[in-house]
Amino acid sequence: MYTKDASFHIVITSYQIVITDIKYFNRIKWQYMILDEAQAIKSTSSMRWKTLLGFSCRNRLLLSGTPIQNSMAELWALLHFIMPTLFDSHEEFNEWFSKDIESHAENKTGIDEKHLSRLHMILKPFMLRRIKKDVENELSDKIEVMVYCPLTTRQNLLYMALKQKIKIEDLLHYTVGGGDSHVVCNHPELFERRDAKSPIRISPLQYKIPYLVYDCNIRQISTYKINRYFVFTPEYIFSAMDKYFESTIFNFSYALGLSYGDLYRIFQGDILHRWRHFFQTEREDYILYLKKIVEPLPAFEANDTSAK
Repeated sequence: MYTKDASFHIVITSYQIVITDIKYFNRIKWQYMILDEAQAIKSTSSMRWKTLLGFSCRNRLLLSGTPIQNSMAELWALLHFIMPTLFDSHEEFNEWFSKDIESHAENKTGIDEKHLSRLHMILKPFMLRRIKKDVENELSDKIEVMVYCPLTTRQNLLYMALKQKIKIEDLLHYTVGGGDSHVVCNHPELFERRDAKSPIRISPLQYKIPYLVYDCNIRQISTYKINRYFVFTPEYIFSAMDKYFESTIFNFSYALGLSYGDLYRIFQGDILHRWRHFFQTEREDYILYLKKIVEPLPAFEANDTSAK
């Protein structure tokens, strides 16, 4: 990670994220660990203290304005965190410093100056205390920039509605409305939740699969390819009849009185085409039958009249 070509060199995170993603942070050998508000790890029984103490890290730096809040045990927790090998025994630290200083804090005994100077001597290599007068000359002038952010249309409507509901007496006494107005100006979703609707609308498309297959496949296939795999083409029937006259299945065409071209037209079309061909054939046969009966009659009557 600390090479020049590393994908990142600094990670800024929070205590909670470190606890949650400990398995990812533990994979890296850190060069420096800097903890702000280090009093957050003042307890040796806390998960934060135990987790961060287990990190593989070369250097550690703690920043805190209140290293001691309740007891000297909190100070030992911080000292053990930065130098575990030196401040390894809490019992010895408690025997040397904690009892005397904590007793003085409770006004039970007077403080031993010898113990106090010893504590200062031990802490001096590890603690840098700087107060405001030490650093104020090094600090640059504070610059304040005020940026006005206009309310959105929705925020304006909510704000005006809120102002109309608040009574003047309540507003003067700051009893209601103040917190709500801040929330509206911050973000309207915090004041009035509104479920978001997706702007995307998907209209389901209906397809008729048989027609789709026909339209995308059958119509795009050339007549040559259709005839290549179609057994009722006149060429194929003629070839089969020529080679296998007795065993071919096309012998039924003789019984039906259909030619090779008729078979091709019938089986190439759909069911409607086949039925239409059937009725046309039946009608033609019926017309031919009537012609055979009706046509000779006028000739017979003419002959009969001439005979008379």
